Amino acid sequence: MLLFSFICLLETWRGDVFRLLSYGCTDCKSTIFNRYAYVFFSGLMGGTLFGLKYLYKVVARGWWNIDRGLWRYSSPWLAAGLAFATGALAHAGLFGFDVNHSRGGASFVSLGFIAGYFADSASRKMQEIADILFGRPQAPKADDTKGDKKKDHTASPTTPS
Repeated sequence: MLLFSFICLLETWRGDVFRLLSYGCTDCKSTIFNRYAYVFFSGLMGGTLFGLKYLYKVVARGWWNIDRGLWRYSSPWLAAGLAFATGALAHAGLFGFDVNHSRGGASFVSLGFIAGYFADSASRKMQEIADILFGRPQAPKADDTKGDKKKDHTASPTTPS
């Protein structure tokens, strides 16, 4: 996956990925496509390097478990998806910053790599944004957690005499 991400970054830089995937699209813009290809493939690279670093540490300490094989193969792709979403959120201004367009591909690769390598942090930040946009789930009130005691609303209110 590491080699694949490097090759795809190179092919994005050369314009080959855009030409391959936008065949026949007359309205497609290579600069916009390449921005998202850069963050996706560099996120894949960051997630893969994080997974390799983690693998190295846990194997050295004797903590590795063969059951984590699925994690090893799926987490870089999750990191790539999170990097892609991070790039879109940054471009939309929802992080409070936008990637510097004058730096070309390097700024997008940097953002994608950071988002992929630190995918857990990127996911937490996206949760904060979702809470702001859609509201944070409300915790049950203290009265609601004491049980389901129903009040009798059928009795008539007392009137002063």
